[in-house]
Amino acid sequence: LGEWQILADLSFADLVLWVPGRGGSGFIAVAQVRPTTGPTVLPDDVVGQEADRKEVEHVARAIELGEIVLADAQRLGFDLDVIPVRRAGTVVGAVTRQRASTSAREGGSALEAAYVASADELATMIAQGRFPFPSMFNDPESAPRVSDGFIRLSASGEVVYASPNALS
Repeated sequence: LGEWQILADLSFADLVLWVPGRGGSGFIAVAQVRPTTGPTVLPDDVVGQEADRKEVEHVARAIELGEIVLADAQRLGFDLDVIPVRRAGTVVGAVTRQRASTSAREGGSALEAAYVASADELATMIAQGRFPFPSMFNDPESAPRVSDGFIRLSASGEVVYASPNALS
C-alpha cells in the first residue's frame, strides 16, 4: 500500500484491495485509494465492505488464476481490471483498478499514453510478485508523486518520454 498511489495516478484509476474473508466464501475491501491525476469512479468509501464471490466474481477469478482479469467495460460503464497480489509466490488478495472508460478518452495525450503504459507494466509486476520492491518507501507521505515529474525509459535506458515537470 505504501507505493500504490503511484499505480492509481499512472492508471487514472481508483484502486481497492480485496482479501479473502473468513471461511473463504467472500471478500473484504481492506484499503482504497483515489487518483490525483483524474476523476474518481468510486465516490463512496468501500473499505470494510464485504462481498460474496458472485458480487466480485472478477476478484475471485483473478485470485484463483493468479492472472490479471479484465471485465466487460460496456456492461459496467467503466473500465475494470483485477490484479492478483502475490507475496512469496502466493496470491494473498487482489486489487481492482476502476477508471472512466478509455473509449471516452481516445486520442489521449502522450503523457497519458506514457502513464498508462507504465501502469500496465507495474500491474503485471504486481501480479508476478515483482513490485513493490522491499523497503522502497516506508512512509507513503514521502513517496514520490507522479505529478512531481515522470520519466519513462526504454529497456535499454533511453528516455522515451519526460513530462513537463520532469523537464523543468
